[in-house]
Amino acid sequence: MAVFVSFLLFLGYGFDRFYIGDGEFVFPIGTLTAFGVGTFSALTSYHSGDRAVLLSTGAVPVDRALSADATEDDTFKLRQLDNVVEEMSIAAGLPKPKVYVVPDPDPNAFATGRDPEHASIAVTRGLLDAVTRDELQGVVAHERATCAISISG
Repeated sequence: MAVFVSFLLFLGYGFDRFYIGDGEFVFPIGTLTAFGVGTFSALTSYHSGDRAVLLSTGAVPVDRALSADATEDDTFKLRQLDNVVEEMSIAAGLPKPKVYVVPDPDPNAFATGRDPEHASIAVTRGLLDAVTRDELQGVVAHERATCAISISG
């Protein structure tokens, strides 16, 4: 994020030098505008980037997916996913992330969030249909570890 803001500052400074020039007193309007836009964009991405990713994939919280008209098989798989995420969080000594299901037939999973307290794990329906409980544990453990490493370190 710092590189992004720095790049925008560079562009703003270039604007000031090219269009305003070198006067006795030059107000750096381009530099300040670029800094403001860059800072606002970086902070917005930091605080709500995970929600944007989940929204763009159509992810639904597992609780809401359970309360919908789910079949018995779907309910079993969704509860199993929630239990596996809780088990892996306890094993890792981290808070349980929010769990989402993406209505996509392709097998995939991802983790997002800015820190362990704001983490989310999303799993596609295709993955839930394709894997066993042991394989699901491996996928969730990988996503949980990826989320913890990329966020905290």
